[in-house]
Amino acid sequence: MSVSKIRLNNKNEAILTVDSIDKIDKNEFKKFMDLDSPSFLKCEFVNDETFTLVYSCEKYTSLKGFLTQTITKTKALDFLRSLVRVYIEAEKHTMNTKHILLGVDSVFVNLETNEVAGVYVPVIDGMLPERPLRLFIKELLVNMMYSDDDDMTWLGDLIRYINRNRQLNMDAFYNYLSSLDEEVLSNIDEALDMTPIIIEETTEKVTLVDDSNKKTKKIVTIMSICLIVLIIIAVVLGIKKNNA
Repeated sequence: MSVSKIRLNNKNEAILTVDSIDKIDKNEFKKFMDLDSPSFLKCEFVNDETFTLVYSCEKYTSLKGFLTQTITKTKALDFLRSLVRVYIEAEKHTMNTKHILLGVDSVFVNLETNEVAGVYVPVIDGMLPERPLRLFIKELLVNMMYSDDDDMTWLGDLIRYINRNRQLNMDAFYNYLSSLDEEVLSNIDEALDMTPIIIEETTEKVTLVDDSNKKTKKIVTIMSICLIVLIIIAVVLGIKKNNA
């Protein structure tokens, strides 16, 4: 095989070997090495008997590790938007998107931010197996472990969108993913709109209770005064009776 499978070493590096430098597309290689983007892992190379690409994946875990956790709707959409940004960034710099590796060992995720960093292999055409992004995403959606707390309507809507769009426009797809997230924000806003009403009702009830407490305190105070007066009268009458 002209391009090896990607493998991880104990230095937080992903290693990929190409048979020889002749298999490297020099224009693509220059574009990639000049690129400064968080959407792709930084790369160094070693040109020896084989041509070795060394990708730094510090602070990242492989997609395989990401998929072992329970995925909320927000986390899933953050991840998918970041994955699509990898393709938008590649198109922006006229890079060949077919040379972005898609696999559980070749897509990397920052678990704190859900940001994706891709592995780009600047080889000549035909060296890598083609794997369309839309099919890769459908496989991911089936294999994710979702949170029971989320309404899963968004997942069905997303799969239908992918099925309808055989050729994904990355900008349009990114905007669609954002619209799915905005549905959550809209629901939160509606809930917040109800909050002042609830607060006002609660405040009114508290005020009524406070007024009732004040009236009760007044009654108790009056009764206490009357009781004291009666005691004084009784004492005075008792003294007069004794004197008589």
